[in-house]
Amino acid sequence: MVNSIIILILSFLASFGFGVAFEIHEREKLILAGMGGLVTRLAYLVLIALTGNPFVTVLLASFVASLYGSILAKAKHVPVAFFTYPALIPLIPGDLFHYMIASILVGNMPLARTQGMQCVLLLLALSIGSIVSWTTVQSIHRKTFFQEED
Repeated sequence: MVNSIIILILSFLASFGFGVAFEIHEREKLILAGMGGLVTRLAYLVLIALTGNPFVTVLLASFVASLYGSILAKAKHVPVAFFTYPALIPLIPGDLFHYMIASILVGNMPLARTQGMQCVLLLLALSIGSIVSWTTVQSIHRKTFFQEED
């Protein structure tokens, strides 16, 4: 439980920090960017406990992150990337990439290939989840827009 709380806090800080680097200047928007990382990591922790499958977990958590970013972007009248990119930061498999490079450096190529494939699959899941979320939001927006004109 304590580890999960620490991970959630660190996810908030990582996304908050990315928001600073992404040049989000308003305090409220920076906090919302950080909350995106926290929400995404919370979704990841819940989903990994339920599914045990990292691919499905990252796919669904990236869907949540992109949905979070889309909703806030519409509410705050900013581009979708403004909140989506910081929310996705906790899902980037930097640890796998690091371990893959370390395996290459020590000459363990079979392990490096395995870690490299895991990293590619998780990045693919992150991309697919984001695309599906964005497409879903766009479809809802179009349906709502066209219904209002009728």
